[in-house]
Amino acid sequence: MKTRLSVEDTLYKLYHPVLVEESICFVNLFDAGSHGPDMREGKLDEHPIHLEGVSTEVFDMFVQFKFGCPCPCEAYMNKDLKDFLEFTQKFQCSSFTHDFLIHIGINYKIPDIFTLGFNQLVPTPWTDIENTHRDFMGSEVFTMLVYVKALLDEHCHIVAAEPPMMRHAPNCLDKKACAEDWWVVWWNSTGQLLLDA
Repeated sequence: MKTRLSVEDTLYKLYHPVLVEESICFVNLFDAGSHGPDMREGKLDEHPIHLEGVSTEVFDMFVQFKFGCPCPCEAYMNKDLKDFLEFTQKFQCSSFTHDFLIHIGINYKIPDIFTLGFNQLVPTPWTDIENTHRDFMGSEVFTMLVYVKALLDEHCHIVAAEPPMMRHAPNCLDKKACAEDWWVVWWNSTGQLLLDA
C-alpha cells in the first residue's frame, strides 16, 4: 500500500510500511489522517498528506537514502545535507543514527556532521553498539571511540574516588572528621553514580 505525500508542489507515492517503520512521526501523522474529517487523506492522489516546512530538495534526499541509492558525493551541497539531517531529527527517523552521521561526515567531508555523530555516539553503552554500527562507521572511527571511552572512564574513576576540596566553616570544631564525613557523602552519592553511569 502506498501513501500519498505532498511536499511543496510535488506529489510522492511511497510505501506505507517503510515510512511507519522509519519514524514514529509518520505513524502519528497517518493515524491522524485516518481519523480526521476526510479519512481518504493520504490514500488518493487528490487527497495527499501535506508536509509543511519541508522542501522538495530535502525530501528528495530522504527518498533517495531510504528507498534507493544516494546520488554521488558531488551531487550534494553541505547545506543540503545539513538541512536533510535536521529533517531526519525533526521526524525522528530511526535509520539516521549516530553511525549514519559519522558515515555521512566522512564520505562527504563535513567535519560538523562527523562531530555531531561522534558526540552522540560517545555516551552510547557498549551493549547498544552492534557489529553493523561498527562496520558502518569504519574501523578507524571505532578504534578512536574505544580510546575516547577509555579515557572518559578513567577520568570518571578518578573523579569518583577524589571528592572536590571542601571549605570548612569558620566555626568547624573537627576538620578531620568533617572531611571524612564529606568523603562518605561524596562516595555514596556522586561517586557511585559516576561509576554506575
